[in-house]
Amino acid sequence: MTRFDNHRVVITGAGAGIGRLMAEKLAARGAEVIVTARRIAAAREVVECIRNAGGNAHAYTLDVSKITTIARFRDTLHEERGPISMLINNAGVVFGGEFEQVELQRHLDTFKVNSEGLMACTHAFMDDLIAAPRAHLVNIASASAFIGLPYGSTYAASKWAVVGFS
Repeated sequence: MTRFDNHRVVITGAGAGIGRLMAEKLAARGAEVIVTARRIAAAREVVECIRNAGGNAHAYTLDVSKITTIARFRDTLHEERGPISMLINNAGVVFGGEFEQVELQRHLDTFKVNSEGLMACTHAFMDDLIAAPRAHLVNIASASAFIGLPYGSTYAASKWAVVGFS
């Protein structure tokens, strides 16, 4: 079992689902986990669970669709905790339906979160990762990046962008 002692890990979209699971597993393996979510209550719930299990975690609000807030989040994190050595870009959204019947803003929001937010987080923390003795960058995509998703063309395209960027 790989240990992650001495790693400070930021996980976007860690308030539920895969993000939460990764946070719990990494904390159990010694990482200090920075749990981020759009809703602070969700992040705090994950942190409480991790701490109750003996892990080290901290909750922060982060909405990766608000690109201009990402650098401020990084600066706050540096002041309060220090630089990171692992970034897991997990935040994502999906809106299904027939393309022309889904509001255009939903399509644009999908790209804002799934692609642009991921790139902005990577850009904000790249210097930390380069400076770390051992660093990890994980970008969560989807099988939909390779196989079209019925009623989910924008989601598939946004995840294809993640694969291309990665």
